[in-house]
Amino acid sequence: MTGTSYDDGATITLNSNITLYAKWTDFVFVKGATIEGQIADSALFNGKNTITINDFYICNHEVTQAEYEALGALPSEMADTDGVSGNNPVNKVSLYDALVYCNKRLVKEGYTPCYSIKGSTNPESWGTVPTSKDSDWDAAICDFTANGYRLPTESEWEYAARGGNGLTGTQYLYAGSNTVNDVAWHSGNSGYKTHEVKTKQSNTLGLYDMSGNVYEWCWNENANAAHFVSGGCWTMNYDPACKVFRHITSTSYAQNPGNGLRVVRTAE
Repeated sequence: MTGTSYDDGATITLNSNITLYAKWTDFVFVKGATIEGQIADSALFNGKNTITINDFYICNHEVTQAEYEALGALPSEMADTDGVSGNNPVNKVSLYDALVYCNKRLVKEGYTPCYSIKGSTNPESWGTVPTSKDSDWDAAICDFTANGYRLPTESEWEYAARGGNGLTGTQYLYAGSNTVNDVAWHSGNSGYKTHEVKTKQSNTLGLYDMSGNVYEWCWNENANAAHFVSGGCWTMNYDPACKVFRHITSTSYAQNPGNGLRVVRTAE
């Protein structure tokens, strides 16, 4: 998105009609596209299916421990291992945990909730987060027309990790580089611990840690279908885990040590 930026509280003199858009700190606008061709070993953008991605905003970093703890109990086991612990990505997050976080965060900030369970968008009415398979939570619905926080779809995630822009730019093995250590914390360089976000090189969209540090939950648009995590993590070998085309299924209720999240918002 192009245009003139105005600071919060600035006075603007209007000489003609103008359109104003909100700008969210740490969020990057991603222009959507329709992808038809085969892209760099991708199982999603494989030339067999036409995939249309709408405009969206994506946070430039994984949700940190401080951001997560501000809205609830911290599940992370990495509280004191590297740098300023609050700046480390939260880990041990189940998909169920991620849904609660998204709806709590957007309610706090005044946006419209995306996720509903048993007909309600209020996480307080969902009950205790299950630690085993739960059919009601597995049937959660995402309203993509709402302006609140949500998880990226698998195609949104890979599109952003590859740099967006209709996938016309250089396609790297990892999110922003063909050299994994430039962009990713993985088992070969992490010391088996998470690291502060945004300490590695970003990709071309200015997104950090899309490869490595923690896996990031993606949302499957088909109810009751398996959900994926993407991007590799601090516990895994970088090949193939950290590659941009690598997506693996993960158990929705399990708080796996390598799993975290990154949030997006549908562009209005």
